[in-house]
Amino acid sequence: MMKRRLVIGCAATLLFSAGWWAARLQPADHSKAENPGQISIDGVASEASAAVSEQRRADGVSERSKLVTTELRSALQGAAPARTPGLLAALEKITTTELTSELIAVMDRIMESGDLEECHYLLSVMEQREDRDGVRFLVKQLEHPDEDIRDRALISCESVAGKIFDTPEKAKEWASDWTPDPQKQALFSQRMPDDPSATPLGPGPRSKTREKESGLFQEQDPSLKEK
Repeated sequence: MMKRRLVIGCAATLLFSAGWWAARLQPADHSKAENPGQISIDGVASEASAAVSEQRRADGVSERSKLVTTELRSALQGAAPARTPGLLAALEKITTTELTSELIAVMDRIMESGDLEECHYLLSVMEQREDRDGVRFLVKQLEHPDEDIRDRALISCESVAGKIFDTPEKAKEWASDWTPDPQKQALFSQRMPDDPSATPLGPGPRSKTREKESGLFQEQDPSLKEK
């Protein structure tokens, strides 16, 4: 009997010891998940991937801006009104194009040309943007030598602001501390097309709504629609 108990006790001791050592040698699950080396590697890989994606996006934006600038410069080599259709088609792309200094310089040349159709169309395109560079451009046109263009620039400022300004000075005061509205940016800014040469949407509903409120947008005569 004593021998039997001794054998059973030894066996139990051996089993316990084997289990204890197995537990010591087996890494815990949380140790695997919290391996500092693995976390470090994964973090670096994630940051590198994000940096590559951001660089690709920036390259795409820069390439598109260069393309639109080149198209506008090419169109400006002609004389209005023959150049106007091509120029307007290129202007439509500004709604989703980064406003670089080169692009703004070309836009200034268009405004300096004084062609009313081209200037008005450029202003209607710019009021579809929700960024400070766009607002600065519109405010600058409040000093344009042509009264009609100044008036159209004021309407564009009112369209972005969503309110009426009694005088150009009021519009300038508004622009001095204006900040973009993220919700409006999401509403009026189109996603960048994969193809930089693709033509995005042109002037949207905001310009027509604002012009209609100002009494400058006239509905088509019903009798003309029947014809």
